[in-house]
Amino acid sequence: MLKNCLSKSLASLVLIISPIGAKTAEEEKTFLESQEEKIKLGEEHQYTIFFGKKIVGGAGLKIERGKKYGDIGYFVGKKFQGKGIATKATKKLIKKAKELGLIGVKATTHPFKIGSQKVLERTGFKRVGYMEKYMLIKEELQPRLFYWLLLKE
Repeated sequence: MLKNCLSKSLASLVLIISPIGAKTAEEEKTFLESQEEKIKLGEEHQYTIFFGKKIVGGAGLKIERGKKYGDIGYFVGKKFQGKGIATKATKKLIKKAKELGLIGVKATTHPFKIGSQKVLERTGFKRVGYMEKYMLIKEELQPRLFYWLLLKE
């Protein structure tokens, strides 16, 4: 199953989300193997983003079992930001969510990540909230902005 996950593609962008802190291909592989059951169940849709022949980031759509909405996430390496790559990846994730019949997708971002906010707004997401102490990263609770995109009325 891991091989199938690694070979997924969506049109011209081959969209695999890396766990926070993964530094090597081996760490990425270990993470993906730990997600294999969720991938089999259709709860995880993870993709690698290529720019030319270079891996420049990852994107994913997660669906909680029994829910009709998903969470999207993406990252693009610093050298490749500002080129529309995250926007294109997000559009492809939205298309996938529609194909899966989801009613909507949500996303979060740090308030200082202006580029990420622009990606979400450019792709139709609306900012719906803010939480000052939401995500624990490096032993510190970080703030997050919350975004929602309704796909079906």
